[in-house]
Amino acid sequence: MFPANLERQQLTTKQDIKEHCQFFWHRQSRKTFRRYLSVDAYVLENESSVFLYKKQGEDRLYHPKDEVCPLEKDDFAIGIMTEFQLGMLKKLGNHIICLDATHGMNAYDFKLITVLVIDEYREGIPVAWLLCNRETYTALSLFLSLLRHQVGSLNPSVIVTDKAPQYHSAFVDVFQLNCSKKLLCN
Repeated sequence: MFPANLERQQLTTKQDIKEHCQFFWHRQSRKTFRRYLSVDAYVLENESSVFLYKKQGEDRLYHPKDEVCPLEKDDFAIGIMTEFQLGMLKKLGNHIICLDATHGMNAYDFKLITVLVIDEYREGIPVAWLLCNRETYTALSLFLSLLRHQVGSLNPSVIVTDKAPQYHSAFVDVFQLNCSKKLLCN
């Protein structure tokens, strides 16, 4: 059951996701210079929610600054998780974890990778997002390692992914799981 003192800013709606997407792909930010400025502005305005940021064309991570960057120079990645999402991941992350990507939704062909938990009403709650140009084991491992740094250890009884093996492998390796039941989503 959700706490009685939930406020609007603690809940994610379809409109919130739409506004995030509009921010990233606003018509005026199609030029490279403007695009970088708008994403940088977003990261600065939402520092508490952004736990991973790597610019395309750069060799290093901008957030967190101390972390070694295993991604390639041309990779882009931004990981987002609000305080509410962190709380839900801590509360529900040891039951069922779902990892899936949305493809072909933007002009840049970036993937929106969602980490989702299931509540007691069998409803999915997105608890973290990765917007990235590739869904490789390396990118997923970096994202999940920084997620683990935020949440601590998780030991879900079930991990739901699609057929792409890197999702399950990266999760199991990062969270050092001996075994979790793997289900494939259709």
